[in-house]
Amino acid sequence: MKEVKQLSVKTNLIFNLIIQILTYLLPLITAPYLSRTLLANGIGTSSFLNSITSYFVLIVAFGFTTYGTQKISAHKKEKSKYSKIFWEIMFSKLILFIFCYILFTLIAVIWKFGKNFELKYFFAYSVLIIATLFDTTFLFNGLENFRIISIVRVVIKIIGTICLFIFIKTEQDLFRYILISVFVDFLVFFISFILSLRIVSKPVIKELHTLKCLKSAFFYFLPTIAISIYTILDKTMMGYLTTEVEIGYYEEAHKIIILVTSLINAISPIMLARISDLVAENNVEEIKKKYIQMSKVYWLISAPAICGLYAIGDAFIPVFYGAEFAPSIGVLYVLTPLIAVIPISNIIGSAYYIPNNRIKIQTLFFSIGGIINFSLNFIFIKKWGAIGAATTSLISEIIISSLFVVFSLKEMDYLSMLKSGIKIIISSLAMFVCVVLFEKFFLVKYISYELLNVIIALIFGIVIYSVLLILIREAFVLSILKNFFNRLRLSSKEGAKDE
Repeated sequence: MKEVKQLSVKTNLIFNLIIQILTYLLPLITAPYLSRTLLANGIGTSSFLNSITSYFVLIVAFGFTTYGTQKISAHKKEKSKYSKIFWEIMFSKLILFIFCYILFTLIAVIWKFGKNFELKYFFAYSVLIIATLFDTTFLFNGLENFRIISIVRVVIKIIGTICLFIFIKTEQDLFRYILISVFVDFLVFFISFILSLRIVSKPVIKELHTLKCLKSAFFYFLPTIAISIYTILDKTMMGYLTTEVEIGYYEEAHKIIILVTSLINAISPIMLARISDLVAENNVEEIKKKYIQMSKVYWLISAPAICGLYAIGDAFIPVFYGAEFAPSIGVLYVLTPLIAVIPISNIIGSAYYIPNNRIKIQTLFFSIGGIINFSLNFIFIKKWGAIGAATTSLISEIIISSLFVVFSLKEMDYLSMLKSGIKIIISSLAMFVCVVLFEKFFLVKYISYELLNVIIALIFGIVIYSVLLILIREAFVLSILKNFFNRLRLSSKEGAKDE
């Protein structure tokens, strides 16, 4: 077996962006069709069932993605060592899987998780627990090679998307929708596992220390559990405190936010692997450069996305999801600031806290936010439903991200990171004003077709934002354009030589 080739940060970022975009963009593409087919009740039921299953998925996953990424990254040039780590994780997951699947089955059969759903829905979602057993993302993250899993996910998720349009026709097709969704994830992870076997050596059972692996990964598991309290628990609590319809309103607005934050968070596993190396080498200057690169990507995506959603959100939701989801507009407006807030804790955690082994304090921050979220949900969800859940999420995330920043002020140059986004923020605000005025004084008056109105406003905003960045000479953007045109010229010259 040939040594796994390490890809560059830019190449890894591209492949990881592909994964993140497809993970959330394809569901967003199918959302207009599914929201009109399954309606708010169907979407909400699916979301609630998913939230219940997610707790068991979290236990099987057990923080192994972060733990495995860091450990394999430290030994990526030593096949015997990263193979040993791989198999220790896989056997640890097998133990957790057996426990979780038995527990899930017992609760579903005896209690049905307190809901009057048919058992087939619970067992369909249990496929996600099986899929998690085969998740080997940590191996590809640690080896800094996203090419293989990117291609696998692209193909399978596109096939899954096509199946949704073919087999989901009415509200009664909810079970088919769930089956297609879970088996797409299962196939992605199972095929990735098969591909992993070509990268690692065969396990030497006597050399594996499964219990030691579980103990070490436990400290990475704690932040994951803490995070779940205010990400998954919102939907679970809504299922018991309000109706599935309210969950549907929340879910559709939340999808848009998660799509954008996932694009920013795509840099986290890459930075974790690369900065872990730099910390080991004590390369302070290179670490600082990585922080600035990281902040540039953060600003370039978050600032225009927030301004854009506030500019066209009220028109976008009814056009995209249908008139039934008009209550999602208010939820979207409350959740939109999360585009800037969520990635802060995610990126700083991957760039500073985890590489520097400050996992315990990171866990404490998430736990504080989780407790606040859990407590406020009882008041806010009962009173305001979906908007109440969105409000508690925003409050919790702001508190968590603030703690991440405050307790790393001495080590992180946040002033430089803020300065790196000034031009981008100004361009985004200017774009917001232009889009609002354009929509108010032109689109509303002269274009009555709502879908066309939204498309034109979206394209107009992207063009204005791009032009402004060039006009104010944003260095990072100009360097990307320069590299692009240089490669284009080289390609043209090579083509001319071949002729």
